[in-house]
Amino acid sequence: MPASTGAGASTFMVQLLNLSSGEQFSFPAHRWLAQDRVDGEIPVELPVLQQGQPILPVTVYEVHVTTGDLWNAGTEADVYISIYGERGDTGSRQLLRSQKSKKFLKGQTDIFAVEAVHLGHLYKIVIGHNGLGSGNGWFLDKVVIKDPITDLDYTFLCHRWLDQGQDDGNIARELAVTDASTLPGSFFDVNVKRRNIYMFSSHQMPCLALALVNGNVTGKSKDKACCKLRVHLQPNGCAILESASYPGHIVTFNLQGEVADETTGYAGISKEFVVHVKGVFHHGAIILLNTSLCQALSLRPDGSCSGAGQKQQESYWKVHKIGSGLCMFESVRKPRMYLKIKDDRCDGTGTGDEYCHFKVEKNLETGSISLESVQNKGIYVGLLPDGQTKPVVNTGERNIFFYPQVIKFGREEPMGTSAAPNQEKKDFRESRFQPGKAQKLVSQSPSTPPFSKEMRNPQGGERSLPSDDEWKVSILTGNAGTEANVALWIYGHRGVAGPITLGEDNRKQLFLPRQEDEFQVEIKSIGKIYKIRIEIVGLPNEQPEWNLQRVTLQHLKSKKTLNFPANTRLSKNCDGRGLLCELPVVEAGKPIYPIVLYHVYVYTGDLEHADTDSAVYLCIYGKRGDSGLRLLHKTGMPVTFQRRMVNVFEVEAVSLGKLQKVLLRCEANTKPQYWYCDKVVVREASSDSEYVFNCERWLPVMSQGIIQSEIELYPQEFKKNQHLKIQEANEGDWKITVVTGDFETAGTTATVSLYAYGENKASGPIILGSGKHQLFNPSSEDTFKINLGDLGQLYKIRIGHDNTGNDPSWHLKEVKLERVVPRSDEEICLPIECWLAEDKDEGDTWREVAIRNPAKELLPLLVYEVRVYTGAELGAETDSNVYINLIGTRGDAGKRKLHRSKNNNVKFQRGEMDIFWIKAVSLGDLEKVLISHDGAGPGNGWFLDKIVIKHKEGEEAQEVVFPCNRWLDECQDDGKTERELTANEDGSSMKAFLKAQRWRVQVKTDGDSPEPQECKRTLVIYGSKGKSDELLLSPQTPGYVCFLPRATDEFTVETGDLGDVYKIRVSCDDVPGFEGWHLKSFCLEELHTKQELNFDCNCWLTLNREDKELVKEFPAVTKDQKTLPVCKYVVSVHTGDRWGAETFANVYITLYGKRGDTGVRKLHTSLTKGRKFQRNKVDSFLVEAVSLSHLQKVVIGHDGEGYGAGMYLKMVTVKESQDSDKEWVFPLWNWLDTHLGLCETVCEIVTIGRRLTLSPKPPEINMKSSGLWTMVITGSDLSNEEDPIRLSFIFYGNLSCKKLPLQVTGKTMWIKDELADIGSIYKVQVTGPHSELKQPWHLDLLHMKHTGTKEEMYLAFDCWFNPKEDKCVELPALYADQEPLPVVEYTIHLHTGDLKKADATGEVYLCIQGEKSYSGKRWLNSKKSLITLARGQVGIFKIKSVYLGKLNQVLVGFKSPKKDEWFLEKIVIKEDFYPFSVHVFVHNGWINKRSKKDFVEVAIPLKETSVTSLLVKNFDMKSRGRWQTWVHCTQVPEDFPDIQIVAFGRKGKSPAQKVQNLSDNPFLLTVGDIGDITKLSFILSGPSLRRGIKLHKLQLKDLDTKQELGFHTEAPYLFGEDGSETVTELAAVRPDKPPLREVLYSISVHTGTLPASETDANVFITVFGEQGDSCKRRLRHSNFERGQVCISEMRAVDLGQLSKVLVEHHNVGYGAGWYLDQIVIHESGKADDQYVFLCQQWLDSGVGDAQMKRTLKLLGKVWNGMLTGKIYGTWDVLVTTSDISSNCMNPKMSLTVCGEKGSCTSVMFPKGSLKKEQIYETSIELSKKFNTIFKVRLEIEEAGEGETWHCREVKLQHRESKNILEFPFCHNFADEEGGRVTELPVLTAGSPFPAVKSYVLYITTGATPGSGTDADVYVMLQGPLGDTGRRKLIRKGDDNFTKGKVDVFQVEAVDVGILQRMVVEKGKGSDWLLEKIIVKESASSGTETLFMAHTWLKDRHDGKRSASVALNATGQYYLQTITC
Repeated sequence: MPASTGAGASTFMVQLLNLSSGEQFSFPAHRWLAQDRVDGEIPVELPVLQQGQPILPVTVYEVHVTTGDLWNAGTEADVYISIYGERGDTGSRQLLRSQKSKKFLKGQTDIFAVEAVHLGHLYKIVIGHNGLGSGNGWFLDKVVIKDPITDLDYTFLCHRWLDQGQDDGNIARELAVTDASTLPGSFFDVNVKRRNIYMFSSHQMPCLALALVNGNVTGKSKDKACCKLRVHLQPNGCAILESASYPGHIVTFNLQGEVADETTGYAGISKEFVVHVKGVFHHGAIILLNTSLCQALSLRPDGSCSGAGQKQQESYWKVHKIGSGLCMFESVRKPRMYLKIKDDRCDGTGTGDEYCHFKVEKNLETGSISLESVQNKGIYVGLLPDGQTKPVVNTGERNIFFYPQVIKFGREEPMGTSAAPNQEKKDFRESRFQPGKAQKLVSQSPSTPPFSKEMRNPQGGERSLPSDDEWKVSILTGNAGTEANVALWIYGHRGVAGPITLGEDNRKQLFLPRQEDEFQVEIKSIGKIYKIRIEIVGLPNEQPEWNLQRVTLQHLKSKKTLNFPANTRLSKNCDGRGLLCELPVVEAGKPIYPIVLYHVYVYTGDLEHADTDSAVYLCIYGKRGDSGLRLLHKTGMPVTFQRRMVNVFEVEAVSLGKLQKVLLRCEANTKPQYWYCDKVVVREASSDSEYVFNCERWLPVMSQGIIQSEIELYPQEFKKNQHLKIQEANEGDWKITVVTGDFETAGTTATVSLYAYGENKASGPIILGSGKHQLFNPSSEDTFKINLGDLGQLYKIRIGHDNTGNDPSWHLKEVKLERVVPRSDEEICLPIECWLAEDKDEGDTWREVAIRNPAKELLPLLVYEVRVYTGAELGAETDSNVYINLIGTRGDAGKRKLHRSKNNNVKFQRGEMDIFWIKAVSLGDLEKVLISHDGAGPGNGWFLDKIVIKHKEGEEAQEVVFPCNRWLDECQDDGKTERELTANEDGSSMKAFLKAQRWRVQVKTDGDSPEPQECKRTLVIYGSKGKSDELLLSPQTPGYVCFLPRATDEFTVETGDLGDVYKIRVSCDDVPGFEGWHLKSFCLEELHTKQELNFDCNCWLTLNREDKELVKEFPAVTKDQKTLPVCKYVVSVHTGDRWGAETFANVYITLYGKRGDTGVRKLHTSLTKGRKFQRNKVDSFLVEAVSLSHLQKVVIGHDGEGYGAGMYLKMVTVKESQDSDKEWVFPLWNWLDTHLGLCETVCEIVTIGRRLTLSPKPPEINMKSSGLWTMVITGSDLSNEEDPIRLSFIFYGNLSCKKLPLQVTGKTMWIKDELADIGSIYKVQVTGPHSELKQPWHLDLLHMKHTGTKEEMYLAFDCWFNPKEDKCVELPALYADQEPLPVVEYTIHLHTGDLKKADATGEVYLCIQGEKSYSGKRWLNSKKSLITLARGQVGIFKIKSVYLGKLNQVLVGFKSPKKDEWFLEKIVIKEDFYPFSVHVFVHNGWINKRSKKDFVEVAIPLKETSVTSLLVKNFDMKSRGRWQTWVHCTQVPEDFPDIQIVAFGRKGKSPAQKVQNLSDNPFLLTVGDIGDITKLSFILSGPSLRRGIKLHKLQLKDLDTKQELGFHTEAPYLFGEDGSETVTELAAVRPDKPPLREVLYSISVHTGTLPASETDANVFITVFGEQGDSCKRRLRHSNFERGQVCISEMRAVDLGQLSKVLVEHHNVGYGAGWYLDQIVIHESGKADDQYVFLCQQWLDSGVGDAQMKRTLKLLGKVWNGMLTGKIYGTWDVLVTTSDISSNCMNPKMSLTVCGEKGSCTSVMFPKGSLKKEQIYETSIELSKKFNTIFKVRLEIEEAGEGETWHCREVKLQHRESKNILEFPFCHNFADEEGGRVTELPVLTAGSPFPAVKSYVLYITTGATPGSGTDADVYVMLQGPLGDTGRRKLIRKGDDNFTKGKVDVFQVEAVDVGILQRMVVEKGKGSDWLLEKIIVKESASSGTETLFMAHTWLKDRHDGKRSASVALNATGQYYLQTITC
């Protein structure tokens, strides 16, 4: 109790009394406990004062707390700490008094004193604070605690946030003490030492640096030489880190990111580090401007910027490169907001003006950049301590440093664009006249020009035939050569290829005087070539010119040659030509197009500062291509364009035809260099043609906030026969006056543009100006002069703005137009009177106005209703801005932003339809739309299903559908975010103009219907002329609630002309929580005709009732037509019997028949028990619909995205009802998966007919029974005038076939035939027509029925027979309960030999024979025509046939009218049906050679068959190891068990992670880079369960690649049915790939026979193999008795070849341990493959090394039985190399077989013979002195630097006795210690197993001067059981074998018995004085053997023998350590 109380209490005493023993302790304190006193401590610790015991000292720990140097890293919260040591802890202490005035500031270290009883060795701390809420946290770098008693420093690294809004949200962390040699974290500061030698110091602990010591990666003091690393850059852009002190030592890590060592195992190693340096500030790049390791510069919602942002999308900036080293940075999250410095503020509210221009200053010494304002020189973007941005000057501090990181790479240069804001950016090098982009004409990526390579002509060697795209280019140089590279463009009528660089990276010098150089290029699909352009690239300054004589192009396949004579000189001094020239093709001595000299007149405007000295480029475009981009120069030098002046230039080019436009480019980097161009005039020198291109604007030009250096100008005037008049007014000039509204906010800050449309053409964009330049102010009239040239009679204009600036909203009152030249007194007034603003009126920034034509009616202003359907794919939605342009026969509507949806608050959501209105002057017939969005980067794409546009003009309503069904995404599909969609035309290629119908719809809801919820209800109306869209039943009045109980709701809907309505379909969305809807009735009234239809529904739409339907159909009841029945179709989905065939996705189907369709139906509830759509399962579903009559097709699909998420669908069958005896069959036999088979998730399947549902007899029909087949054939009708159609019906049976000829005379034909002796019919073939057809005839159906067996089938051929065409079609027979054979497409490759006269012309047929059937004769030539089989060529043909099975023979028939002889080399047949076989039939002989027969038939047998695996489409993204996981279980205990999950992959395994739930709710599983997942292990951490947990579903989905994995298990329980197991493993299943099998392992544990060997501890084991490990398992035995063998079983996924075992127990104390002899493991039922793991050591905390956990290496496999017969003779050797990857696998190896008493024989494996994942075969001869084989040794004989090899297994088999010995080495061989040699013994059942021992050698070098040596040293240990062989001792540094030093080495070998002798050998080098060697054996024996030497080893003078010495053992000791 305290001695005194009160406010002034300072002395007190605490007394403790033990009430049982009476023992008492007193603790006098004598101190204050108050925060306002000296030490500020409230808690106090006092030591126990106990008599006879030392008093523990009270110490004051010095706690150094370092706050991270991140922005906003500090905190004002209270911080608490608890320190833990071996003697307890301090409890929670508040860190109150720092030596600094203000605590916990950014980058600051605070020092506190914590008083406590001495804790001994510290091992952890817990530190936290009370700052709650996001942003109130703290970034803690580290804590260092100094112990004044022991003088030790303890470091606790954190380097993480303690913040509820950052990192993992924790505000307290437990930190373990950091080992001084451990490098923390993964961030390093790089210091350059010299050249390519660097030092990587730890960012968290600067005193430590990355080091390589003895080949091991560790952390050392950075002043050590081992920290210097040499960086080697690799060709692939990666880097390798090598020790500068010890060459050959490489920094390596295993694939889990841990330092690689000898235990790395099967996972392999990685040496390469990826380097990201260049391409950061390319135009269009998206980057992060990092401010620290985990922070970046971000744009906040209020427009301010902060350097404390997270590395997420708000921190993404898009780079706009405006000049060399000059950039703008636009926010990706908020487009049109730029980083800027203005008015002493730095934020993200810039608009792209000059205040947003920054110079990028690179700080090479720190790897950072700084951003200097261009407008405010010397002012930089800086950061305050809280991260806020501020303009600062450069004082050398880090607050202006940013570390750029590329999210998406951009282009090297800004691509040229038009000034028009709505025009697509195009490369100026691209030809503007071709239909497709030039870059797509080559085989490489669109951004890569076509390749060229120097031609080589191999002599005598075979050369593959050239493709159609390969050309040879020959360049002949005259008397003046060039050292520069040459670029070539090739122009054709359909496109252009180029630039193709000739001579780049070539080994020989090209273009020498009088030399002809040849190149091979690839040119694709550019049409007929008519010209080339050739240009010198990189011409040296001192070189004056290049004399080009001739260019020749030769097509390598056809040998066609194109000539381009030149005889010209390319020089910088030539005005018109310069460094390039154009050459036309010359035919018959004349060029096909002339070379024209174009005179270009460039007018600079009359504005202040209009002139420029910047480089100006021009490209002229005409009907025949372009001139290429030309620098406007004089004698090679750029010119100055002066105000009011005209500059004249010459451009020489092949005639371009009629000119279409010019591209003008000005490369001005700063605003003073901008140029005002008035116009460009182009005149042809050879004619009077003149083209005027008006410009009248500044270059570069600002458009939508982006500076564009290029602009496209279109001809405003075309003149002929007129002289050039420079200063005259231009015809076509107009004056335009724009009147802005007269109220205060009417003006705009945006840039205003105008489009004018005339009868001849449209003007393109005309930029009138920007509101920022005092234009378009309230009540103002702004007048402009524009030139509309030859547009013709104007019929409309469009005016609008780009929505830029602070206040872009604009009220436009009026636009006035007046013609200036020729003068017109009439002024056109166009009243507007509306807002052009996104936030006012209609939300549109553009308005169109029609202009009246006196001769025509004024075009109406229409409202186009645009319906945008976003797809249902995962991630289909977008929040990007979407733009559309409608294009019709009367022009376009311009690029409009889809701003405001009429029906949804949130636009463009997955599976939604949005409605927008666009007002535009009538566009005529709509032809196409351009749709795009501005979303950039991963995750910002959009999947567009379709666009439907409706509008009404007059009485006609038009609806046009524009299908898309594609991604608009930079990271998916083709990477495009803009698409051109064309109208979906019907079969007659006419657009359907529908007569509009309007309907009043009344819906009654029943009284017991629940209250309505957020659920869309839709209606579809079906009529005789078509069906309506899905009509959304939504309230007409906002806020009105529909579908209330007992309510009648009324809607008005509009459809096209549907004809007579016969049914409706009503549906509800499947949304969570929807209770259902009780629909009472529907009433439809057509408002024009007053036709009324009533539907008495009275049904529920819900999933909670028995029907479980959300879709219902109702037939129309009218007097005029029969009411259609409602059918409950039974839809059966047959999932295939393939691995991974099942799916967890939702499956949807639509049935189509002669009477419409069912609409899309989700297949909810299967009539078959169990989970739906599982492998080899048939699921049946009820689909209720109005009768569709005869079914024709189905469309089936699912919503599973990603590889493995799909299904393998055999077929779909449909019955009209559950009682129906017939069903339609729709076969597929393919994958519905995004990456397999069709690579689609939806497909259309056409029916092949109907069959009986139950077989009347067993499937094998007895065709000898009495009865006939009656057959009814139906088809299209024939007119009476037509001749009968002759067809052949061939019926194939399992015994033979029969052909029935048929003459078709009408729509229906009947045949009766017994079809005797053909057996069971399996297919029917129809061929013909065998007569002349005048018009096509359609075969519909073949109905077959047997009068005896009652077997019946309907075969739906559904094919056309056309005139002058032979057709052969087949269908399989359809029997009940039998799967129909698939129809397979066979691709046939006929290889004609490359011999003289091998080719032939004639008629050819094939008959392919297989195991199941044959194809019949199939003609390869069409009717009455011949085919030519060319010499050395391959003819490709395709036939379809019912599956033939494995092919075995091909019959070839050939007939030649000219008696040609044909040399057939071989026939290759590929089939597109699983297993994707390729069959080769080799003939290599003549057909028709001296034959007298009319038709020669040859039978060619099968030569070989190869099977290709299922091709998997490449993933769009790389996996980051993040998997969404679903686990669904039942029988889960109420107290949820602690279950961990571990994923195993091909490259390693993941850390254990907790299973979040077992209720099918997804949770995240992060596995890292472990390769393809092979299995999952569930681990029970707590006590065993009373019963197992039943597993129903386990599914994984990769969040990046979308790959999906299922899992296979034979036991559907976790932890066994009885719950007694602790681990359950499940193998991953991938499509068409068998998973790893489940194995039951038998584990025999042999306890030793030493005294007290037994134990009753729980023993745990982990078994490792080449396919992972078993996880930790408890062996099911309570006692392991001395000398006994305990057998346990372990169920696990196949581990492959076993490699090691980890065994452990937890009993502590002397005598509580266990002596383990060995463990033997084999598969249950396979006793032959027994794996032995020898231990022979104690697992005891008090004996030997006190280890209770040991890793046992594999000793080998047991040979069951004695070696029979003779041992000597020939043994075959099979060496299996593993698949573990290695950079170099080329060492020379040897295998030594050892017998008793040292006899041995070796065989060498030459360098390069051991290939990855292959078997190397050789043999070895054993002499008669071998009585048995004792062991084998595998070792490196010779290896280069870095050469490794991983041996899996060696197998020996005697050729005569067939004895087999297996040695599972599982060893990685490398030239390093422990990696050169390994040995394994022969293990024989019933005999003791020899151990593999580790011998440790302590080698002492003499102490006299000169005793050391630099030579290699070898040793060999010998004993009674043999020897170790000669072993090289691998040096670990430069100080081995030096004077007086003891070196330690390790030799691992099979036990040689008691050591008797040692041979020591020295290689060539300096002499060596060997003092002695002590050999210690493994810890189990504790034996030491002494070999005294004191001997010099000196090189022999003859050099023939090495210096060696044999040492005998001079003493042996046995040591045993017992730990007390």
